[in-house]
Amino acid sequence: MEDADNDVISSDPIKDEIELYKYWQDIVKESKTYQDEKKLNLPKSSGSISKDKLQFAKVYSDLIHSGKYTQKLINLEFSYWPAVTDMFKTRDTSLNDLTIRSNKEIEKAISELGQSHTEATISSLSSRHCQDMERLLNSWNRSIEALKDAQREDFREKLDSLYDDLVAGQEPYNQGDTISEKYSKNSSDIQALNDSIVLSSNDPINQITMEESFTINLGSQLKTAHNLRILAVDSLYLCDTRKNQSPPVRTQTAMSLYSHNLSAVVLLVDNHFNSYYGIQHDFAQLCNSLNEFHFDSLNKQIKHIQENVMPTVAGRTNLETGDCYVTRHSNLANVHVVFHLVTDDSLKNGEVNSRHPIMSSLRSILKVAHMYEIKTISIPLLLVDEMCEEILTVNWCLKRAELVLKCVKGFLIEMASLSTGVEQGTIQFLVPKGISEDLFANLASLIPEIFRLANSLNLETIRQ
Repeated sequence: MEDADNDVISSDPIKDEIELYKYWQDIVKESKTYQDEKKLNLPKSSGSISKDKLQFAKVYSDLIHSGKYTQKLINLEFSYWPAVTDMFKTRDTSLNDLTIRSNKEIEKAISELGQSHTEATISSLSSRHCQDMERLLNSWNRSIEALKDAQREDFREKLDSLYDDLVAGQEPYNQGDTISEKYSKNSSDIQALNDSIVLSSNDPINQITMEESFTINLGSQLKTAHNLRILAVDSLYLCDTRKNQSPPVRTQTAMSLYSHNLSAVVLLVDNHFNSYYGIQHDFAQLCNSLNEFHFDSLNKQIKHIQENVMPTVAGRTNLETGDCYVTRHSNLANVHVVFHLVTDDSLKNGEVNSRHPIMSSLRSILKVAHMYEIKTISIPLLLVDEMCEEILTVNWCLKRAELVLKCVKGFLIEMASLSTGVEQGTIQFLVPKGISEDLFANLASLIPEIFRLANSLNLETIRQ
């Protein structure tokens, strides 16, 4: 195995693409063969699986905190992205080509209506096109999942190899060599990928437009300190690795994955597990476009919640306003845990008070965050994702923000009574990015009115 410095960059990108395709085609075939062989064996006991997960967590945590292997591990994760991205682009191109051909056939059939085609044959042709589109989409999705499974196995094998080197005290080798030889995944390619990500994150459209921070104290005797931030940013921005990522940020998120310093965000979703529009759809698209090496994919987690958790816990399979389900992730920008809070249009049109199901669910979310060491949590302050001038007036926004802040204060005081010592966490209140500067300033001014700010330290007094 060669070092990263000895990698050779191929000068023929077309050859690289062909070799990449052949390489991952072989990997996918091997993965399918491996899966078929596993079906012939007896399944492992739940205790054995749990032990494997704990061992994997320990290996990853030791490597990411080792220092000399940290960047190597981050680069290894980055190296899998191009293959998945290329396959998604090819899938979309294939689907688009099929759509164009289908539209041409339908247009031709309509132009020949009454001659060689009838309304029945046109309807049948349209139905066949829909079936062809569904079959092609399912075929591509299966191929993408097979590629991800193969990459997951490849990642874990390289992780074990890196850990063996760490235990033996050896210098880190380029664990991306197998991929590098086929697709030039060397240090130069990784740096180019990182540069493109940094450029994306520096796009003014994607930046947090306004923010303000406060430090507050809760309690009279046993005080707990919290950092409060109010940000003008979309909720999905905190998750989107493509818009909000750089190697240092990715390193920080990875290092806190198996720690007592987790980060979470509350996403407002509708009452369908699978949505075809809005932030819920965008979040699903984001997760599907990224590799998940540590947990089940979003689709598998949602399926488990829908088929197993909901009937057992709620006694039903449908979602209602105020319900909340949780997913965990290792591949998002600044988030490890996502609370999917089910809302409806009544949050925009109707009155909300402290006894509303949404507020009760928000209390449960903060309680779970307290119990499971989630130190940073981001909450939509207005309980809406977009500013609608016809409905969301200034008075409406101030009234809603005041309600949420007061409820959060009460919930935090309740959580503080469960604490055994002085704790410090961060709560980020998110407001839609299109908000005006004046309204943002008015919303920010509510925090010192509702919470007790920590006293600032006067250095001049200390010197005297």
